Amino acid sequence: MKIVDWLFKNNSGKVVLAQQPNLPVIIAFILVIGSWIFTNNLGDFFRVGFYFALLWWSWLELAYGVNGFRRMLGLAVAGLSLYQLINQLW
Repeated sequence: MKIVDWLFKNNSGKVVLAQQPNLPVIIAFILVIGSWIFTNNLGDFFRVGFYFALLWWSWLELAYGVNGFRRMLGLAVAGLSLYQLINQLW
């Protein structure tokens, strides 16, 4: 039961799986829409910005996530974003 509490409950004992979108998520959403609209170099710029916004969000989750699930989600998104960013740039 301790693992379930660590994974899904915050410091006050409430179960937290989702939260309101914060600034990095809003920016990532705008940038991914821009990458879909533009298919040239500008689209690549939007795509790289999208991955950086996801890295920003994942860093916030790793550092300040309210529970273990959110921290692990931040770690997974960071890994995938780094992988995609490296593939996009090289």
